[in-house]
Amino acid sequence: MVKKVVLEGCLGDWSKKSYIEPLAERARQGTIELYAVDVRDIREDEDKVEYYESPVLFVNRKSEEGKKEYEKIEDVDFVFIVAPHEFHCKIAEHWLEKGRLNKNGKIFIEKPLDSSVENIKELEEKYGEEELNRKIIAVDHYISKVLPLIEELEERKGKYGEIKKIRINILESGLILDSRKKTLDEGLILDIFPHVLAVFTKIMKACYGDFTLNADNFEIIKVETGRYESAPIKGETFAKIVAKIEGIKIESLIGKAVGFRDNKTIEIFFEKGSKTANFTSGNDIGKLLDRIFKNKFDKNEFLKESLTFSEGYEIVKIISKIRNKAGKLTKYKRWSSLSEILMNPRSFDDKDKAAVDVLLNQYDFLREEVVRCIYLEHAAIIALYTSLGLTVAFLIREGITQKLNLCDLAYNLGSDETILFLFALIFAQVIINGFGSLFLKEQARNRRACSFLKAIEYLMNKKIGEIGIYWENYITSRLIDKKLRIADFFKFEISINPQYYKNRLLGVGLPVFLPNFLITLAIGFAWFASCEKNSLTFLIIFILFAVIVFLSLKLPKYSLIIPIISVIGVIWYLIIEESSALLFILFFISFMITYFWALMIMLRSSTSLKKEKVPIREEVLAWLEEEQIFL
Repeated sequence: MVKKVVLEGCLGDWSKKSYIEPLAERARQGTIELYAVDVRDIREDEDKVEYYESPVLFVNRKSEEGKKEYEKIEDVDFVFIVAPHEFHCKIAEHWLEKGRLNKNGKIFIEKPLDSSVENIKELEEKYGEEELNRKIIAVDHYISKVLPLIEELEERKGKYGEIKKIRINILESGLILDSRKKTLDEGLILDIFPHVLAVFTKIMKACYGDFTLNADNFEIIKVETGRYESAPIKGETFAKIVAKIEGIKIESLIGKAVGFRDNKTIEIFFEKGSKTANFTSGNDIGKLLDRIFKNKFDKNEFLKESLTFSEGYEIVKIISKIRNKAGKLTKYKRWSSLSEILMNPRSFDDKDKAAVDVLLNQYDFLREEVVRCIYLEHAAIIALYTSLGLTVAFLIREGITQKLNLCDLAYNLGSDETILFLFALIFAQVIINGFGSLFLKEQARNRRACSFLKAIEYLMNKKIGEIGIYWENYITSRLIDKKLRIADFFKFEISINPQYYKNRLLGVGLPVFLPNFLITLAIGFAWFASCEKNSLTFLIIFILFAVIVFLSLKLPKYSLIIPIISVIGVIWYLIIEESSALLFILFFISFMITYFWALMIMLRSSTSLKKEKVPIREEVLAWLEEEQIFL
């Protein structure tokens, strides 16, 4: 069924950037009938003019002909309002008139719901809160940028305990474009802070379920504002807002032309640790439109990226309170650091220097630990394969000089050469497994040290960032003071790769398991030959057995069944066949060494980073922040 869709404010920057292209494409495909509405005609040099051509129906609702055509549009499925803030509710009121929307029609309003609390109040008085919640959906695309975090919080509700503080920063290095002057003239609190409140609302709902945003409970603690020199707008281009709601502290920095790189992050501090995320870049409106057109909206369902009319109303009330609280604008130069912009910049005092020096000493210690781990890993690899090579060379030499072969072992058990040969094989297994275990242990230490390094880097950046410089610059100046080369300080740069734990099987498990397997196979081959049986049969049975061992290890709680059954079977076979007891004992020892290595490597390869007690960055940060010496 073809849906009738109206795009209000179709010639605006945000509409061109996000809405017109995916909607025009649907119109070309014949899935929607699109009316693109604005208050002026299309200019000859209009950007993306091709998207306003047939089958899209462009309407200038201010022209004489356009007014008539605009009034005739009815039975609409979806209206998208992307017009300037102050006209949102007036436009919505037009479409709420009887007959303009169909029974299940929806009006989607881009944030904020309106720039005026009075406009929203008038609309609510006319149509009622229940009707507006059913018809109007407040859209905020910043919610979609942190959906993975919101979904994780929903799944693990209560795991982290109560929320203590939320910090949301939306800082951009870019300047305000002249094309956005009219839209942003009232300041960035009205334009950007609704994103902060929308994301906060979704986080609270994910963690507590029954949370309701209420402007009356929003306690404003501090509002600091500024505007960069030569900014094309009258309002603020920067704001620091500190508030409390439901006992939870909210801190937020928003702004344009701040620093030389964007900082769009969210940090949630719980009773048990913290969670951090970045607002992902990119345009998600196309994906949002896909979900809108697929949703039937017949059960008052709403999208994850949306808020209700009532929630949008509360956000505008809060914005109004914040703007009334804001004091005099301070001026700052374009691309100034945070400390230069804020009203009370402070110097880097002795207490700060002491805290950073402690972190640097920790950093030095852990970096040396990583280096030691690397050297030990290399030593383990060299020792493992050197000892294996020497053992193999010795066995080959003994086999040639003594003219030994596997079948001879069955009949020459009393000779010193044969016993030495067999024990050398098992000794080789012990050496191989010993160095393999050391390799695994040093790798785990390496990853743990790397986790702490990354956490300390983050905390140092956070600490030194308060005075507007980056920790790398501080370290560089420290090196210059000590006349050290940067190359001497940064000898290694090792990233943490979670996939490492999945690669253990191929990287360590198989290289160690295969020599074990061959040695056990050789001893078992000799034992089987001593029973005067077909050795080829033994080879087939043993290979099948090895495959079953690996399959069984996927179910750890059943992994001991195979060795138990095997021991019973071997003992029974030994009694019935009256084969060599010495060969049986040596084979059994070799087999158990091989089996338990396989068991260990399979379990370690499937063990997650957290289960292995290697700290993730958030856990280390939580620990460091509890230590007052660092703060």
